[in-house]
Amino acid sequence: MSADRVAALCEHLDHDPDLLEALDELPADRWDELVEAVRSGAAADVLVPLLDAVDGAAAAAGLDGLTTGTRRYEPLPGGTAGVRAVRGWRCPHPHPCGRVGSGGGDGTPGCALTSDPLAPVKVVSE
Repeated sequence: MSADRVAALCEHLDHDPDLLEALDELPADRWDELVEAVRSGAAADVLVPLLDAVDGAAAAAGLDGLTTGTRRYEPLPGGTAGVRAVRGWRCPHPHPCGRVGSGGGDGTPGCALTSDPLAPVKVVSE
């Protein structure tokens, strides 16, 4: 579940570049620890306390649910027939967070947390 929390944080950072300023209760060294943990593919027992610290700083700033969310999968009604391929981008880290983006725009998009470029991906459904 820590991957979902990292994905939620990345999405918030991507949509609000000023968000880090609001997290002034989070010491810079804790943020650096989180970035390094994501880059190295750290286990949940390392990531969860760091994400909890981010949520604590967010709560102090009046922000709720920064690393948590209510994402769920629901299939499309009626389904679709045939083979389809979609190209996009995914988390580049050893334990991907699950966040993906579709193509479009100029250049390779980057991870809002680590600034690393996202990895290209092609998904084929049958």
